[in-house]
Amino acid sequence: MFVVVGGTIGVFILRPAGVGISVGSVSVIGTDADLKMDRVHIVQNKQGTKNWEMWADTAKVYRKKDSTQMENIHLRFYPKNGNVMDVTADNGLMENKSRNLRLRGNVLIKSQDGVSMRTKALQFRPKEKKIDSDEKIFVKGDSFQLTGVGLQGRTDLGEYFLKKNVEAVIHDTNSAGLSPFSNSDEASPLPGSGGTPSGEKQP
Repeated sequence: MFVVVGGTIGVFILRPAGVGISVGSVSVIGTDADLKMDRVHIVQNKQGTKNWEMWADTAKVYRKKDSTQMENIHLRFYPKNGNVMDVTADNGLMENKSRNLRLRGNVLIKSQDGVSMRTKALQFRPKEKKIDSDEKIFVKGDSFQLTGVGLQGRTDLGEYFLKKNVEAVIHDTNSAGLSPFSNSDEASPLPGSGGTPSGEKQP
């Protein structure tokens, strides 16, 4: 269904409850998709609380394929712990019915407390409030650097873990030195998400 009010176009395609969608423009010609939208903004609210929102420069909807291709994506999560997290990626593919979204290309995750993560691809499952990846992950904070394979997290809780092959370098702020640690067998919680880097003990 399309709604045009005062020159502003809003589009709603099988919109689930609690999800608001707005776009700058819509076209059905000059594209291989059933529908092409520009300047897309999606907001997920639950009981008056914003859970996440997403922006994309363009979105091409393919109804028979049950998918939507997006370009230049920006996701923002609002977890209960207040540590807002932003995710950007070159492009993504969303399943129209499930709303599961796979981000690809220069995926960058940045939290409000200064921790950043880089990877090649990331999956977001909004119904489960989870993100995960099987790719190599590079993590950087003010006093540490981490690498690992695989990432899993809860977007509603702001908790994220590296799955395996975790290696860490902790900056010794007292001696200006570096201390290496490794933990290849167990998942390691990321700093700022309810845990400490692999090898670093709780005070």
